[in-house]
Amino acid sequence: MSNQGIVKWFNGRKGFGFIIPEGIEEGQDSNDVFVHFSSIIVEDESAFKTLYENDKVTFNLVESEKGREARDVVVTERAPRERRYKKDS
Repeated sequence: MSNQGIVKWFNGRKGFGFIIPEGIEEGQDSNDVFVHFSSIIVEDESAFKTLYENDKVTFNLVESEKGREARDVVVTERAPRERRYKKDS
């Protein structure tokens, strides 16, 4: 079953991050879902697999030994460039 969510953060250098499942408001206990770069699906197999903060995604949810994990992650809508990174105050 496919789930929807928004990328909370993703570290491209380390290759992992977290997704906030749809229906969870920011600041709530969201049970964030772990995502590894190897689970990202891209059209061009030679492309760098990464996600950006606030990207909208679909994914399959699985229970792994370490907890909830996203698999088969597809970006459905890229975040506007200015919303990809938090600005320092």
